[in-house]
Amino acid sequence: MFNIIICDDEKKYVDNLKTVVEDFFKKINTDVTITSYTDGDELLKEKIKADIVFLDIEMKKVDGITVAEEIRRYDMNVPIIYVTSYVDYWRKAYSVHAFDFITKPYTKEQVEKVLSDFVHMMEETEEKKVLLKTQDCTVNMRQNDIYYFMIEKKKQVLMATVNGNYIVRENLKDIYEKLDKDMFYFSHKSSIVNLRYVERLENGYDIIMDNGEFVPLAHNKRADFLKRLSSVILEKLKGECL
Repeated sequence: MFNIIICDDEKKYVDNLKTVVEDFFKKINTDVTITSYTDGDELLKEKIKADIVFLDIEMKKVDGITVAEEIRRYDMNVPIIYVTSYVDYWRKAYSVHAFDFITKPYTKEQVEKVLSDFVHMMEETEEKKVLLKTQDCTVNMRQNDIYYFMIEKKKQVLMATVNGNYIVRENLKDIYEKLDKDMFYFSHKSSIVNLRYVERLENGYDIIMDNGEFVPLAHNKRADFLKRLSSVILEKLKGECL
């Protein structure tokens, strides 16, 4: 199930894009929920967590760049796909980590290409696994199911996942060597985070994960962390437009 947001102050574009997105996911037999807005302020008020956001840049009440900047305050990972009539906006848009662009008037094929790239990226992420020795047994864990690893008071390594927590009987350095370096980041001497589950930074150095839990960020790693976080979101765009 994917949750999709469409925001455009022209209803005809909202309706058209909604139809194309629904048809695409029907073709691949995947459930989808679409929430649409014609006002960026309404989108920001509700703060709905989404898998993709289609966002018009030239909206009358509040422009799409401003909306994207606010979205990044509570969701640093969601792919934002800009729908725009002006290609000159792309430099500004990269500052808030655009996943891709669709230029008006767009075709059905252009939208489907962007959606196909997104689904392919998600499928690749889902398939990656890591073999780890836990307190009870050895598990072959999907890396996309892991929120973070963190050393606890008794020097045990806690692995927090979407399905619960585990104690891993390996040290952090050995664990990190097994992980996908494009997905995970050694944020502190006591922690490793899955960049795809980072929700936001608080106080400059407190990483808040999607599950609401806190993971520390070393002061000397802040700039590199933000750069790496951006690279995860912009992975598809590497080498294309930069």
